[in-house]
Formats: sequence, C-alpha cells, structure tokens
Amino acid sequence: MRLFLALTLLAGPALADCPRPSDMAGNGVRFSASTGDVETFVRYADGSVESTVESETKPTVRAVLAKGMYLTRIFDLVDGKAENETRYSYPTALDNLPEPFPDGALTLTVEGFDGTDRFKSTETYTFGPASVLTIGTCAFAMIPVALSYGQEREIYHYLPEYGLSYLAESIAPDGAKTDYRYDTVMGLR
Repeated sequence: MRLFLALTLLAGPALADCPRPSDMAGNGVRFSASTGDVETFVRYADGSVESTVESETKPTVRAVLAKGMYLTRIFDLVDGKAENETRYSYPTALDNLPEPFPDGALTLTVEGFDGTDRFKSTETYTFGPASVLTIGTCAFAMIPVALSYGQEREIYHYLPEYGLSYLAESIAPDGAKTDYRYDTVMGLR
C-alpha cells in the first residue's frame, strides 16, 4: 500500500501538467517539438478551433478549423497581420460536418480562394481505429485521420476529448514522408 501511495504522489505533479479539455475554452493547449516549433490550440465560442504554429525558421501560421478538423482559413501572421490567406468552403454548413469517428470515411468537394484564384478539390478523410496517443507523460484518446487530396496525403491525429487535430505526417507525391512529432504538451492556465 505504501508503494502505491508513493507512486501516486510522484505521478501527481506530472499528470497535473497535462492539459484538460476545459483548457481549450481558456488559454488553450500547447504542443512543443524538440525543433523549437510550438502549436497552440484554442476553441472559439462558435465551436471552431484556432491553431497557431510558431517556428524558429518559418513565419507564424494560423489556421481555423471547423470541428477541429476541417480547414476553413489559413494564413501567415506577419507583424500581427494576415498575409497569404486562403479560405475554404464546404458543400454543407460547417455545423453539419461530422466529427471524426473511428473506422469511418468521408469525401467532400472543397472550394478555396487564395485572394486571387478560386479552386476546387476533392478531399477524402479516412478515419482509423480509436487508439491511445502518449506525448510526454500525457495520454490521449486519438483517432488517426488520413486526408487525401490530389496527389497529396496527410496524416492527422484527432483528439476527440479536445476537439482538435494536428498534422502528424505528410506524404509527398513521390512517396517522401515528413513526420511531425510533439515531445511535450501542456494546458495554458
């Protein structure tokens, strides 16, 4: 019994640093990589999720996601102003898009506008089986999502309790893979 109590007390502070779903409605949840890249997620009152990626080597990028998964707006943030903005619209109201669900799939025709040109793309979302993702000392329920459009393929990790997804891997048309791995995560309180 003493050993169990000691282990519980030792684990307490580490688990206390893990984010809580309620952090999304406050200051957000921050993921950090050993590269110095940081991604912060916050949920707006309308239910959409904002992702801000800060990098030591690239401009800050901000994206707005419906249901924490479907890209509606993305832009570079330069001196507090949006640049290189692209907006996306879907064939249904954003509230009607499903949250990712285990072992499911969805194909959508998405329209985009980059400030100059309009374009259409067919996006296929393949939702994998529910699993557990561990980042540092924190464990999360996770649904892997494979997104295919054109010859591009991306893998996202969707965390249903938090209603957010982040890019975990991209696969170029030539098959080259780029992994994006976070080493730590915390709730911003």
